[in-house]
Amino acid sequence: PPRAINQPIIGRDAFAGLAFFGSYIGLATLALFHLNLEHDYALANTVAFTAMVLLANIHALNFRSLDAPASTLGWFSNPLLLAAMAVMAGLQLCAIYTPALQDALNTVPLRPQDWAAILAASLPLYAGTEIYKTIRYRRKNP
Repeated sequence: PPRAINQPIIGRDAFAGLAFFGSYIGLATLALFHLNLEHDYALANTVAFTAMVLLANIHALNFRSLDAPASTLGWFSNPLLLAAMAVMAGLQLCAIYTPALQDALNTVPLRPQDWAAILAASLPLYAGTEIYKTIRYRRKNP
């Protein structure tokens, strides 16, 4: 529904969520970068770049609703968002596995353990948010 004239676009809860999750994304990306820096600078950059893209996509999923968990909203209730995320994932894969884009973007192919670390860093962002929203939703809707 339309907002009242004096109602902010981003309320206090949304702003707090943005600050918290933005901090998590930044710190997780920085940690992954530093963990891989001892191996290779290009690898560290690629892992951090890929983590930031994946974490941003998960963050978009989290903000579909501030109150209702994904199971309540429906996993496929926003097909345009899912399509945009699929395109972004495809472009990210091209950026790290296509030789011409590797040269242009200074990326290197990721190893399975790199993907595992990125997914491990992503899990708390999504699972933690869903658990919080599920608890909050059940308290409001017994």
